[in-house]
Amino acid sequence: MNSYSLLIKPIPYPDESAASLLIRAAEANGFSSVYSLCKIQSSSPATTLSSHVTHQKRFRKLLHLLGLSDEYASLAFALSGSTQAMPRKYSKIILKHSFFRKDVHAFCPKCLSEQSYWRRHWLLRPYTVCLKHGTQLYDCCPKCKKALNISRNRINFCLNCEHDLRILPTYSKNSEAIQWFMDTIYHGDQKIINQLSDYWLALEKFDWKSNNIDADHQRIQMAYEYLTNPEQSKKTLIHIINSRVSKAHPQIQAVYFKKQSSILREYANSILANCNHVNQPAINHLKQLFSLDQTRSILDISYTRLKTLIQKEKLATIKNTRGLINISSIDIERLLLDESHKVPLLCPRVQNVAKGDLLTLPEIAGQLQIHKEIVRDLGVKGWLKLDKKKVDGHVKNVALPEIIEEFSKKYISVGTLARQLNVNSTNLADKLKHFGIEPVGGPHIDGLRTNLYQQTDIECITTEMINDLKIYETYTGRPSKKRLKMVHYESDPTLYFSLRHTSSKLHISPSKVAVLVQKGILKKDEHCHSVIRVEKASVSILIEELNRQDFIALEDAAKELGCAINWLHINWIKTGYLKLHDFVYWKFVKTDDIDQVKALQKEYMTAIEASKLLGMHRTHIINLKAQGKIDSISFGESNSLNLYRRQDVLKLLKKQNDGYSFT
Repeated sequence: MNSYSLLIKPIPYPDESAASLLIRAAEANGFSSVYSLCKIQSSSPATTLSSHVTHQKRFRKLLHLLGLSDEYASLAFALSGSTQAMPRKYSKIILKHSFFRKDVHAFCPKCLSEQSYWRRHWLLRPYTVCLKHGTQLYDCCPKCKKALNISRNRINFCLNCEHDLRILPTYSKNSEAIQWFMDTIYHGDQKIINQLSDYWLALEKFDWKSNNIDADHQRIQMAYEYLTNPEQSKKTLIHIINSRVSKAHPQIQAVYFKKQSSILREYANSILANCNHVNQPAINHLKQLFSLDQTRSILDISYTRLKTLIQKEKLATIKNTRGLINISSIDIERLLLDESHKVPLLCPRVQNVAKGDLLTLPEIAGQLQIHKEIVRDLGVKGWLKLDKKKVDGHVKNVALPEIIEEFSKKYISVGTLARQLNVNSTNLADKLKHFGIEPVGGPHIDGLRTNLYQQTDIECITTEMINDLKIYETYTGRPSKKRLKMVHYESDPTLYFSLRHTSSKLHISPSKVAVLVQKGILKKDEHCHSVIRVEKASVSILIEELNRQDFIALEDAAKELGCAINWLHINWIKTGYLKLHDFVYWKFVKTDDIDQVKALQKEYMTAIEASKLLGMHRTHIINLKAQGKIDSISFGESNSLNLYRRQDVLKLLKKQNDGYSFT
């Protein structure tokens, strides 16, 4: 792309934001919007503009294309990574991206009337009161209630209603907490900011409020109280929790603090100890969905115990739109009240079963492909529901076919798995352990004669993965010669998760975690060769990416655009309109990109959409184009997408309805 020179080049103020400079440039040079400025002058797609003004490297490139000085790049933020979700550097402090508002969003009318530009510190969400004037910021146009954004071409006016943003009533607010926050930033106290960040993130989920100025003002007040007067902070939170017991149990309300950090876990536990005792369901229950990890924390049980509760149907699972498993707060509340999650779960025995339905030990062994003595052992250890019944005059261990079918769906023995994969069974358990897959039963766990695995844990294991693994830790016999020759380096174990721990955080099997490591989505400890250990930082980044509010699952995107997933790939992803964010088991596109395509769909149609409207085969409209009866316009990367004007297609439809034949 070529660079251009603007006729009028604005000079930024020292504390000006990046988007503010672009709006002033558009206004000074007569462009209808910043989008027009950047699209005409630099051919930069409008959808990427918001990322350019918050990413220092991208903003520098945009400045170059517009013919502005590279020195202005400091108006944007230095990121700690390549994506917008990475933490940003502000002054001497690193802040999480969720601490920032969109650029040119919030403002102080008095500051604007004094000097017409957007201040960089207005992007900080805890900055809710102007420290110069002591008045609360606005985060939308008060006349039309529309949010302000980068698309306008006049810094002082609302694009929607053209209201002058400088002439607004102002309201005084206590600015003590904001002053403390800004002082902490400029003093470079990263430790205090990290504590504030943890509390803020937990509070965002706890308070059930939207992210507007009023809500953010209350959050910074509470965060300030937490860090300067923790005992009073506890009293404040106890009062809030007690006032909301009609909507949610105290344990449910406090989960976000317990999960945020170990310090906040202790803080939450001390608060819960002084909250009102609840012995009945919430009258106006606010239904929420919680992850398995959050549910485990609310009920204060182990992950194994939680899985048992799910298997015994004490808790029902719900899959969300991203494919992640959740538990309803209604089910969680029920267990908290009756405390049944603390009661040992006994396996019910099958009784009064018709003789013809029963399977004996040899029959069960044949179905499970294991020795009959192992079947007997599975019954003794409680893995199989076996009953003693009198069959053909003899008392035998028997089971119903559906019991065996259910067992085989959930579990598999190491010998059976080895036969399915066609690999050596003697070292298979050691190799599976390398991939973080532990048996749920076995000689070293509960005395079972063979290692027993969950089917969900081994579903992604392939023959190639087992055969290609040459270096691994063995727990029986002599160590491998190759391992004796290896030089070992120790890594800090606190920086890594085991595969099992990672799988619980991502709610997938350890074998799937191993695939994510192989794909490079998760990073492993390169110095540890005995087992796979996953970097905690890479897990946190992945979880953050999976929960991004600007992401939409591929299936939902296809529904939004009214097309099949294969056409979504062909028409919109391959042509560059939608960027696919592929995490193997989760695939997303951005909602902003979807909005761009929707805007395009208002004026244009694909061949599929046009043909469907006209009741023709897809190739027929292409023939009409060849005959000169309709024109198409090329869009996308390399002009690879041909679209038809909606009004042209509707004209053809009218002709068709009037009896005109196109054949």
